[in-house]
Amino acid sequence: MSGNGSELFCSSGYMPELTELDWLALPAIIRVLLATDGTVTKSLESYFWEPISVRCLKQQCLERQHLAGQNFDEPDLETQPEKGQAGHAHNTYAGYGREGIWRATDELWSREVCLEGVNSQKRYVEASSVVCFSILPEAVRQGLLAGELGIGEIIRLLGLETYRRVVSLGQQPKAPSPAVSVWRVYHLYYKGRILMEIKEEFNLKAFV
Repeated sequence: MSGNGSELFCSSGYMPELTELDWLALPAIIRVLLATDGTVTKSLESYFWEPISVRCLKQQCLERQHLAGQNFDEPDLETQPEKGQAGHAHNTYAGYGREGIWRATDELWSREVCLEGVNSQKRYVEASSVVCFSILPEAVRQGLLAGELGIGEIIRLLGLETYRRVVSLGQQPKAPSPAVSVWRVYHLYYKGRILMEIKEEFNLKAFV
């Protein structure tokens, strides 16, 4: 089934018509995290009651030639990664980075992080993103480059007004096999433009 990806969870977190995912088989907290437009790190800390560390795995300036050379598809609801995707969030972002959502003069950075429990050492989430540095306030640029905080935390600390829109959902491996992980892709808007495109992949074993 395909849907209008730009409308996912805009009015409700209850979407039983999205049958590609077995919603009732997912832990309740996973359903919350897939639909939330808030900060995942704080949600994890509240649910598991432990501090969550954001470990930066890799970040670099993204060459425009790299983006332009990819065969990017419009985000859509599906149960397997888009073209160019493999099995894990930290090395599979390329299928979602679409050249058309940014301007030719924008400075883009790619960023890969994982969210881990400080006490449990569980890796709950792996996330990869493309960030438009050109429209970031300087303080946020420095915070991201330092790699010490998650994107949501930096935005919250600086009091930036942003909006998040979920544009795609899926699972690994694809249905009808039981899911090992589920993922979502969302856009984060700032001042009327797409500031970031982010893929988050949730390791289901860590939530059992």
